[in-house]
Amino acid sequence: MNATQASTQGSAEAAPLALPDLQGVMKAVLRQQADVDAHLASSRMPLYVSIRDHAGKGMIDLSPESILALEHTGFLLLPGSAWQPPSDDTRVGTAMRLSLDTPAKRPDGDYDVAFGYWCGKACSSQYDAVLRHDASGWHVLSSAMRSAP
Repeated sequence: MNATQASTQGSAEAAPLALPDLQGVMKAVLRQQADVDAHLASSRMPLYVSIRDHAGKGMIDLSPESILALEHTGFLLLPGSAWQPPSDDTRVGTAMRLSLDTPAKRPDGDYDVAFGYWCGKACSSQYDAVLRHDASGWHVLSSAMRSAP
């Protein structure tokens, strides 16, 4: 085997281990939520968005480029790090936080992603989604609400 073949084989073996593009994951979930949840899109609450990093220790903001690419959703999108939570006794706040967990690869090659909204003690919901990545990017295959207040 020559160096080029070894390099190509090494790249092919590394491909399944590649970490998902977290900006792409956030954009896919937001596009899907805009399509299925008209109330969320029409609420006009600012939506602060972030995703847990690959190490599971910190959060990564929705980037300015991703925010611009999602203008058509109707959401007023902001980076999650700018979130200011309401006081503890607030039932429904005036802004909402969307937090996504790190995508977990499934045996079939798709990804499980848990995410949730929070805007006060009477304003929250948790979801589980399955995403797939192909040549045109990330797509939500299914999304189901797990819990709400």
